[in-house]
Amino acid sequence: MPATGVQSSYRPVTWFDDPGFQTELNTQPNNSKLWLVQRGRQPCDERPCYQCSRAWSPYSVGHRETAGFSADTVVLYFREPMLINRIAIQEVYQPGVLEVFLLQWPAVPLDGIGNTRTLDYNSVNRTFDTVYNGSALTPDATPCGGWLSVNVPYGRQGMAWDVRRDFNQRRLQPNLARRVVGGVGIRLRRWSNDPSTGKPAERAQRPVGRPVLRVPLGSEAELPGARAAIRFAYTGKVAADSVHEALEVRRQASYLGIELCAAACVGLVRNLIDTPAAGAAEPPFLQLFKCGALWPDPAEEPAFAAVLASARQKLATHFTDAPLVLNTPALLCQLSELPAEALEGLLESDDFGTDSEDSVLLLLAVWMAVNHGRTDASIRERLCRRVRLVQVGRAYLDSVLPALAAAHNTALAVEGSGRPPSPAAWFPITVQELAIITALANNSADRNAWKAEAAGVYDMDSPWYLTRPRRQCIPAEGREYTWRIARTSLAAALAGLQPGQAIYLDVDEVGGQLGVFAHGFVWRPALYISCSDPHVALLVLRAAAPPIYMHGPVKLPGPGRLMGLVRIEAQLTVFHWPAIAGFYETLHLQSVSPIRLHASSVGCNLTHIKQPGEGEAVASSLAAWGLYLVEGWVVGSLRVLPMSPPGSLAAGYTLHS
Repeated sequence: MPATGVQSSYRPVTWFDDPGFQTELNTQPNNSKLWLVQRGRQPCDERPCYQCSRAWSPYSVGHRETAGFSADTVVLYFREPMLINRIAIQEVYQPGVLEVFLLQWPAVPLDGIGNTRTLDYNSVNRTFDTVYNGSALTPDATPCGGWLSVNVPYGRQGMAWDVRRDFNQRRLQPNLARRVVGGVGIRLRRWSNDPSTGKPAERAQRPVGRPVLRVPLGSEAELPGARAAIRFAYTGKVAADSVHEALEVRRQASYLGIELCAAACVGLVRNLIDTPAAGAAEPPFLQLFKCGALWPDPAEEPAFAAVLASARQKLATHFTDAPLVLNTPALLCQLSELPAEALEGLLESDDFGTDSEDSVLLLLAVWMAVNHGRTDASIRERLCRRVRLVQVGRAYLDSVLPALAAAHNTALAVEGSGRPPSPAAWFPITVQELAIITALANNSADRNAWKAEAAGVYDMDSPWYLTRPRRQCIPAEGREYTWRIARTSLAAALAGLQPGQAIYLDVDEVGGQLGVFAHGFVWRPALYISCSDPHVALLVLRAAAPPIYMHGPVKLPGPGRLMGLVRIEAQLTVFHWPAIAGFYETLHLQSVSPIRLHASSVGCNLTHIKQPGEGEAVASSLAAWGLYLVEGWVVGSLRVLPMSPPGSLAAGYTLHS
């Protein structure tokens, strides 16, 4: 589409529909910039290398600077914020484009917007905004009458993001605000007044001696990459030791037009991500996802698209499944550092496993608590849409999702009031749509009828309504986590226990953490100890809501705590010492039997506890646990098992359509 305004001799911009536009054009029609936005303009003669009075070039050196741009530059303006992926320039005579750059919107004062600044050449970021550089290495070789096609780099376009309806000119969508375009600048070589020469005047004035190549950069940080790109032109080797360095060199090589260097950098990135990380070093493919601003457009560079596809596969292989990440602090830390685009790719992958969709939603909540401030509403919605909500269990349908919907509805109510929305409103689901999802999850027999009813209102193609299950990650033998309670913790609990009282003594750690994450909740073995006659000692499993829902930036609203019935299939074991026949006691937990949230399961009676005699002190009470204590610890294991079909049905995991 053509631009709507252009520089003029009398003011920063003249719009094509200004009342005085035609008068200004008629005053000086020959070689006027106004022809570039004139509607209904007759085309120039199709003969090659033909001077056209309805085109423009910096023919005269006497023209003054206009609106902060030199006389060899023309700037075309837009009234509306534009996203641009390609710029086409017809060069009818003596081609010689030196530079094409973009100006952020609004580039000039606009009625109704309230801006007063006119952007000049100093506002151009040479790396981000310069989209074509006809340097000495890659001069403009467009034939007379031909078209120079300039592709805007993928990271500058903004085409990858959906444009939301709830933003407008005065309130730009945050992830697009830096990318919307208000003007396109074109800087040309100044040509000789003798058209027969076909050479720029500046060539005739070229000094004798060794030529000097000057490369404008956006900042000093780009200097190593630019030097490495130029060095490649002489050595054919990419001087880069990391993914970030290779991509920076590729960007500078692309800017300078050193195409072989750009291709070599992409090849180096592929080799780096295929190389295993040494020791505890960060895998190179994770570095790739942290360099999104340096990515070329995968649609324009098939080689990089293949690298990106390989990295996404490695991402799913590295993180494996949701419970593994939640129960491994190092992995959880790495995942929390992923950019939104990488997390989105992970969540939409069928290779990323889970025990239930509840754990996937919990994982997203943990990421959001760390990264909420670096996201906007559009990014959050894209991520949340990757959770397959019709596959969550009844406990999440009854407790977590209603709280998320309530937070979102509250945020909608305060929208426009000037108050920032609460981070707790990160999941964009309404109470009405949650009712549809709950109906679909609980009524598999009538699912098609419900979908047909809701199809005209809600997006049934969204992953929220996807019934294809993810890869189930819990093996038949289960996953085992060791738990233990310190002798000092047991002694302190027994010391404070009064006759007639009972306590729960949670384990000090299980699997290296305070609890095991499974099916979207936290599970902690505990000892139930009652100072009664006779004394009672039970091994139990307690269920709790994840801390992320109860504390911190994405804390769920509402009084008190989450309530509900949760389910798990597991074996809970405590060991005896010394290791004699039958040296352990095991509690089998069936998923058909629910556990109340923040309460405990039925208990396994610890039969090797000695009953204390009358008047015995704490030491002798602790001595009663002698068969369970070794080297100062009570030790056992929690083995999480895959849910049986009856248990899955009872938990609400009706996954298949």
